[in-house]
Amino acid sequence: MAQYKYYFAYPLEAIWIGPRVSGDTPLGTGGWGALMKEVVGDVEVDGWQLRVERDGCMVLTPPQDSEVDQPISQERVDVDVKRWRDVCARLNAFSLLLASESDKAGNEASVSFRYLDHQEIVVTRGANGEDYPAFRMNQTAHNQWRMRRDLGSDPRNAGLLLMRSERSHETVANAINAYVSTVEDPTALRLLDMLAIAQSDFHSGKHNPSVVLAWFVIESLLNIEWNRWLESNNNVVDVTSDGEEIMRINSSRKQLLTGRDYTASIISQNLELIGLLKHGDLKDIDTVRKSRNAIAHKANTDFGLDEPMLALRTAMLLFSREFKVEVVPNVGRSWRTP
Repeated sequence: MAQYKYYFAYPLEAIWIGPRVSGDTPLGTGGWGALMKEVVGDVEVDGWQLRVERDGCMVLTPPQDSEVDQPISQERVDVDVKRWRDVCARLNAFSLLLASESDKAGNEASVSFRYLDHQEIVVTRGANGEDYPAFRMNQTAHNQWRMRRDLGSDPRNAGLLLMRSERSHETVANAINAYVSTVEDPTALRLLDMLAIAQSDFHSGKHNPSVVLAWFVIESLLNIEWNRWLESNNNVVDVTSDGEEIMRINSSRKQLLTGRDYTASIISQNLELIGLLKHGDLKDIDTVRKSRNAIAHKANTDFGLDEPMLALRTAMLLFSREFKVEVVPNVGRSWRTP
């Protein structure tokens, strides 16, 4: 029997979901901690339960199974690695969608986005972190979790929550809806995870990696569109004397039209000519492609703001069209590293 595991994390910029608190906010027996733990949204997708709490805590419960509790072996290690990738991808996908919905709201404070990694995602066997170990004090999850326990019921402690960036219930609900409509698709989940890293790199001043990752997303989406068009135009053109159907695009021709020599540049040109890309999109894609190539082939390339901003906008625009959910980048913040 598998032991039930929970993973939780917080956005690296403290937020508060719902109306702002004050010293007059009525508190129950659990004090500020109980208010911080109030559930403001929850959803299950493919057996994975996501719960969002008022202080921004995101709690992810994976499907119950026995694989992760098997004796140590190479197979068990592979399962653990895949499980961890899934955890990171799902938490960061929701975190990115929450940031996107907040930016779209237009009346919520913009905060920098950071990718949640193994230092920020905590595993526990208690639904509310009851057995949570004492991680380093500079870890966001540790600081936020300890705050729940330490604030008590003193009205003066409202000030510690008052300065957080506010997120509305509507913003969270919209983010959950977007999450449900995308993460059921493994490809969408993988690309969202990559976009989250690209957005995080931009906000950290790592502009070149942000461009490269955004380009990977763009190229993946171009390939999806191109393969779909090829399939839609593949049909029987003849029948042999043995009754075997001859396809318009056989395996050899498919390899020619999708192989490594059939580049993203050619594919994007084709998609524009057949009306699946706008001309303006083609120009932006071509510009991002050239930026990516400059990074790959010129060691002294060091981009400022314009190139990663265009790369993120283009990648998220194509992602939004493919998966029918509007995801927008936050390009209002970036700090160049010294």
